[in-house]
Amino acid sequence: MRRSIFGQRVVHGALLVGLMSAASTMVAGRFGLGDGAEILVSLGYDRIRFTAPVFIGDTVTVHYRVNEADSVRRRYHAEVTVTNESGATVASAINILAWTTDAATKGTEAKNTGSMPPVP
Repeated sequence: MRRSIFGQRVVHGALLVGLMSAASTMVAGRFGLGDGAEILVSLGYDRIRFTAPVFIGDTVTVHYRVNEADSVRRRYHAEVTVTNESGATVASAINILAWTTDAATKGTEAKNTGSMPPVP
């Protein structure tokens, strides 16, 4: 690792994506889950970018902001940014969230109620 262009060990990008996913789960959890109720799930990430290295021992912060709501497709798009202790952006992505029912475990068809709860 000493021969890398950074001169020290770098944190793998998968760890940063995992932190982004944890933030998404925390946001979805704010809506709560109920029997047969719709739940908010992450459909994945678009435009993942690693813009600066993160080194072992760095402190990072995940910033999560829902910036678009599509009431027709019942989806939210959120901007996810990871910064280091200096405030520099080290990673970014767009997280796509969608409303769905728990059809897989309830044995029922998912239905579209036509409305979306407000973003908390």
